[in-house]
Amino acid sequence: MLDIKLIREQAEIVRKALSDRQLEVNLVDSILELDRSRRDLLSEVEVLKAERNVVSREIGQSKDPTSRQRKIDEMKLVGDKISDIDNHQSRSFELNSARSKSKGSFDSFSGK
Repeated sequence: MLDIKLIREQAEIVRKALSDRQLEVNLVDSILELDRSRRDLLSEVEVLKAERNVVSREIGQSKDPTSRQRKIDEMKLVGDKISDIDNHQSRSFELNSARSKSKGSFDSFSGK
């Protein structure tokens, strides 16, 4: 199994090694695209969690019940979005794991 960091940093070397072993070279591009997408989603989740933390503190300090409830409702939507992204990532990981198993893996490349 290859480390994603190796694939990210030395994609051309990985492509050549796969080609030399007559394996699918285009898998590298697919992996890099999935990694980019995953990293973007992680960044988005971190921003949403930071927003939720700030607003949660504001809710705790808020005296106005109407304002407080509005913020609670907004944060429920943020929490739902975070859950949706997490679920999407889990489904994508499972789908891509199954797809990788059906096409073979990089184990022969890494010497395992």
